[in-house]
Amino acid sequence: MLRLHIETACRRGGAPALRPHDLDEDQCLVLLREKGQTERWQPISPTLMRHLLAHAFAEFLRQRLERDHPEQVAELHHITSDWLGSHQMLSEAIDHAMAAGDPERAVELVEENARDLVEHGQLATLTGLAAKLPPRHAAAHPLLQITLAWANVLLRRPAEVHTALRLAIASDTAKSAAGQPMSDLELEAALLHGVEFAFADRIDDRDSVVEECRSRTDALTPWVLCAASNVGAFVALHRFDFDRVREWHEWGAPYFRHVASALSIMYSHCLAGIAAHEQLDMDRAEHHFQTALQLARTTAGENSQTARLAGAMLGDFRYERNELEEAELLLDNGAQLGFEGGPVDLLLATYATGARIKAVRGDLAAAVARLTEGARVAGTLALPRLAARIVTERVRLGLEQVTAADRQRAPIPENNGIITAIRESEEESAIRTLLRGHPDLAAARSAALLRSIDPGRRPRAALYATLLNANCLATQGHTDDAADELAPVPARCAHIGIVRPVLDEGPTLIGVIRRMRNDQEQGRQRPARPHVPRAFLAELLDQPAGELQNHGTGLTSPIEGP
Repeated sequence: MLRLHIETACRRGGAPALRPHDLDEDQCLVLLREKGQTERWQPISPTLMRHLLAHAFAEFLRQRLERDHPEQVAELHHITSDWLGSHQMLSEAIDHAMAAGDPERAVELVEENARDLVEHGQLATLTGLAAKLPPRHAAAHPLLQITLAWANVLLRRPAEVHTALRLAIASDTAKSAAGQPMSDLELEAALLHGVEFAFADRIDDRDSVVEECRSRTDALTPWVLCAASNVGAFVALHRFDFDRVREWHEWGAPYFRHVASALSIMYSHCLAGIAAHEQLDMDRAEHHFQTALQLARTTAGENSQTARLAGAMLGDFRYERNELEEAELLLDNGAQLGFEGGPVDLLLATYATGARIKAVRGDLAAAVARLTEGARVAGTLALPRLAARIVTERVRLGLEQVTAADRQRAPIPENNGIITAIRESEEESAIRTLLRGHPDLAAARSAALLRSIDPGRRPRAALYATLLNANCLATQGHTDDAADELAPVPARCAHIGIVRPVLDEGPTLIGVIRRMRNDQEQGRQRPARPHVPRAFLAELLDQPAGELQNHGTGLTSPIEGP
């Protein structure tokens, strides 16, 4: 009512006296009665009109009926509930359905709108509405429960996810007998477990589930089919089957067009972009990251969660190209998401790359703070891949040393790229720690790490491992060997337009690059070494000294914390 008095300056008794026919909904006018029986039509905002309609309609009916026809109160609560529901005032509609003694109608109101609320990202609204429902009645509606499971998996509430799935399956009248094909709802529940595992940074055997979804395109909703596409792409990405990621993205394209939310299509483009990035197909990767951000901004808004997530991936990409100003802005925006920061692949960009760019730009306190926050998120959500990468970044900055002793490790499960990434991050941390005092051991282990990576299957990972190995050789004093190891990398980086991977290895490797440039300019270059464009060499060697200080191997003094 305060809004009414602010907009109209009406007398105190004006609002309670409103009746439905005092409101002109089409023209947004309200009839006000002033002292002396004078009346005036006052323009008001559409938002105020919507709430006045609810107030006036409900209050007028309630007073009249309680006075003249108390036996019709329940029926009019039904009518009011239907009207409020048709105007998307769901919370009030639920209240009137309950007041009418019709809890089933209250449940139906939420169930009818639940999918739309999830697709539009109104997850807390949905769970709040569901909390108003009688649990016994809500539990008997499998479609409501499966949709609540979707909301809770996106909100990272595993206990609530499992409760909703259990209730959904228990009340599914179409559920299959043992040994029979799953019902559509059971299949959706199995897929939802795959989404939960993806957010927990785990891959499991979801192949049969996503393939079954592909065979039921006529029965499953576009939302479910989009999720199947993204789960399939996520699993393929972390089996290093990058072409398969693109296939899943292309398969899901027709279904993404039928989903209101930009979240699903944003994730699909990001997964396809990450796969292209790992293949060093930079044009394709940039296309996917830019498209993800453009769709998110257009559909969900400039400052939406979806746009910030997409922006973090583009920021990570821009950083590699040394486009620091844009990269920092995008990564800082992503850091505002906290626990809503999406899958680990996006969190790695936000916290690890986000911290590195702060260090490169000289804001070491901000770098430490970003890594500390990343470690907290990794610990709270039990994300070992993020935790391992945070440690690696701390070692790079001289903030931390790790136990570098060789130890027997359990074998890595075949085609489990998540565990592979964790082990490689741990090994990189050990190698960079050894570089401080035992460069010979570091070089031996970096060579072993490089040999373990198939460059045909994982070209980006091989490029980074080559740079680390060349740095280790150079730190040992084996400059010629380092130059031979490094030789193909600058030419490749120049061709695809990336700079930071070379710069971030630090001054020792830059010294090798300088020698390679001198050899090239003075005609002393070995015939087998690829020619590197002069402009690219200049970009590498003309960086301000401050950008390389305390960066790369961690050979300099440890950075003081904040």
